[in-house]
Amino acid sequence: MKLAQTLTPDNENKTIYMVKSSFGNIEIRQSGRQSWLLVNGIVQTAIENSRPYRSLLPHNYVMLLPLNYDDEPKSILELGGGGLFINRYLSHSRPDIKVTSVDCCAEVIDSVKTYFPASANLTIVESDAIDYLEHLIVKNSTFDWVIVDIFIGDSNTLATAQRSIFAKINQCLNQFGWLVINILDTSEQTIEQLNQGILAEFDETPYRFAVPEMQNQIMMLRKGGDFKFPESVAQHDLNKTSHTFSH
Repeated sequence: MKLAQTLTPDNENKTIYMVKSSFGNIEIRQSGRQSWLLVNGIVQTAIENSRPYRSLLPHNYVMLLPLNYDDEPKSILELGGGGLFINRYLSHSRPDIKVTSVDCCAEVIDSVKTYFPASANLTIVESDAIDYLEHLIVKNSTFDWVIVDIFIGDSNTLATAQRSIFAKINQCLNQFGWLVINILDTSEQTIEQLNQGILAEFDETPYRFAVPEMQNQIMMLRKGGDFKFPESVAQHDLNKTSHTFSH
């Protein structure tokens, strides 16, 4: 496990909240400059406490890569809210984007709203991700982006849910919209399963980017259209250079 997965708050950050939930031990540590959310000792979110509340974790910025190269979305659905970094950061840096975050853990939602800065006015729904997607399908609600960041501690539940979740995401994702997935289990088997599942549903191979000093990899694709990242970005696509996946 690499640096950012073993990263811990420095001595200035003190535990201000801890509770045992059905999902594990939830801890919030804070100083005047930073706020951290940990589940079972694994860092889920770490942010600066001043506007625009930037993340201390580099994978968050890789997840937002399409903002630099494609049209700005009007709406984003984030499955796995955690400390609400993306929701909070975009509400201050890109206020025209409406972000809806979904998290199944009431204790995480309540603690983040109480102890993390600028959380009161963010849209967060307590629900299982698949249940909420089904609710959106019934309502015929769609989004320009869907971000999948579903973790319990260091376990990514997408690996067990991906057979059904991609079809539901596709129904909730607008044409020319982006699917962005944060992956912590980067074994060849998991990467192959995710690539095949995405290809089967979207008929496209996703980009896959490593994150410096982190175990995380980020998959992303644009639904429809002939979008290509510039070569300076595309050259880092692991699916393009890896021999573990082909179609």
